[in-house]
Amino acid sequence: MRLPSAIFRTVFVLVAIFAMISSCFVMTTSGDVLSPIGTGAGAAGNRFGWNITYAGNVNNDTFDDVLVGAPGQNRAYLFLGPVMNLNPAGASVTYTGPAASNFGWSVRTAFDVNNDGFDDVIIGAPDGDAAYIFFGSASPSGTKDYTAADVTLSGGAGSKFGFSVCGVGDFSADGNNDVFVGAPYESAISTYTNGGTVFMFNDVGSRGSWIVGDPNFGPAVNLTAAANNELFGFSISYAGDTNADSLGDLVIGAPGTNTNDGAAYVEWGKPVHPSYKAMSNTVDANLMDNRFFGNGTTSSNSKFGYSVCNASSAGMSRTVSRTRRTGTAPLIVTSTT
Repeated sequence: MRLPSAIFRTVFVLVAIFAMISSCFVMTTSGDVLSPIGTGAGAAGNRFGWNITYAGNVNNDTFDDVLVGAPGQNRAYLFLGPVMNLNPAGASVTYTGPAASNFGWSVRTAFDVNNDGFDDVIIGAPDGDAAYIFFGSASPSGTKDYTAADVTLSGGAGSKFGFSVCGVGDFSADGNNDVFVGAPYESAISTYTNGGTVFMFNDVGSRGSWIVGDPNFGPAVNLTAAANNELFGFSISYAGDTNADSLGDLVIGAPGTNTNDGAAYVEWGKPVHPSYKAMSNTVDANLMDNRFFGNGTTSSNSKFGYSVCNASSAGMSRTVSRTRRTGTAPLIVTSTT
């Protein structure tokens, strides 16, 4: 699994979204000062910059890359490093999705799911209940439609499957990189109304289509809510290696937990292969490895878990450096109040 390089960790990518203008800013640090080195703006209504992320090293050169979602136009844009300008017209690759699907709502690196040396990207389309993986290559360019995606993941109708997506590297200890897809309004598998479910797809690069509910080519593990309206899976992220076992871990946000006080959960990587698995096919939130809750007495309706991320891959603070020496990874969890 390739982790963010030192080159990328010196750069912050910040996003500003306004009512009528979609803009992105690339920032670098000098001490405690942030300075802009590049900007980008999409057309009004495109929501360019709704989601922006480290894309891995899609063309396997010496620079890491950036992926920007524009769900208002059902597109996502890949910018190959070094990234100095984020205008859509300058993107190396434009990914296009189905009409009215909110394709680009969630964008992340999938790491290298087909083991060819190039990092891959995963893009969610929650209004189409789908997510798409596009493989990296030596010279990615042009426009790639969702119909040409290398892997298509499909969820249940109305579950908002693809609302959140991420790669975590080798979560399952089988040598393959795995991906997770959140469906925060899923009710059938979780058995809770709008409880939400996060689906893990193992060895996802081995075939072109995966479907939730398919007994042969569906998710290997379902991580589910433990109550109604939790919106479990509203946000998900690679958590780093939080328990220092050399496997990728996952952090999940559930901002609806406890009547919108919110929660975040961490599930450690562990074997899921049938012959030696250490993880059940379905795990509810109460059984996850770490649980964190918003404090309703001081921040009612805080929606803790609205967004989650691994701090070390963002390179964001001195705390990260101290924690890295222990072999574990810190997390960032946000609320809306």
